[in-house]
Amino acid sequence: MPYLLETSSSNARVDPATDVIIGGNIGDYVEFSGYANAGNDSGNYRIIGFSSDYDNIIELSPSRIFFRAKSNSAKRAQIVFDTGYVQPAIGDDFIVRLEKINSTDFEIFLDGVSVGVGSADGQNFTSDQFLNFDSSSEAFQGGCYYIEACTDGTGVATNRWLNTTGTGTVWIDQIGTNDATQVGTWPADNSEWVFYSTGPNTPINPSITNLLATSARLNWEQG
Repeated sequence: MPYLLETSSSNARVDPATDVIIGGNIGDYVEFSGYANAGNDSGNYRIIGFSSDYDNIIELSPSRIFFRAKSNSAKRAQIVFDTGYVQPAIGDDFIVRLEKINSTDFEIFLDGVSVGVGSADGQNFTSDQFLNFDSSSEAFQGGCYYIEACTDGTGVATNRWLNTTGTGTVWIDQIGTNDATQVGTWPADNSEWVFYSTGPNTPINPSITNLLATSARLNWEQG
């Protein structure tokens, strides 16, 4: 059974054991599925980043998706994606996907619709932190159903962070071996793990539609 991870602390984050590197191969991607709550700093949703700097980030701001990528000591690439962009409203489920589409370019999709293509100047996107940037006190406020990544260019997920037990401080990688651990301030009673149903005849599948996920969460909240 699946459980989403809901954050309510401004310094909560989840760190995978090893860096997640997107862009070394055409077909690499990282995908976030979740929703925002009230309380995000300046209305910015800090969904994926790095623990020691702001050089590798994905942020949904009120007016754009802001992206940075940097490999080692190389020059940082900075891209704004805003084609037809409307920031997901508080409480509304959304899926963001960053994909390496050719040797130079990344494309970002919001709920399956492209919001732009940009060159990263040969840089890869490297993350060692989910739901925050730079270990700061401006963490993402909201829920995350899963984070999924492909790091080998096949276009098929090599990692999927998804909780199926509703307990613990480790977000299990259900496909690979790169488990992620909670860091910062989290509840001591496992209340950050929120059960949601995928329906009586529906197999567990992190790629369920937004409508289904929203209905499941509302049903859970309403008892």
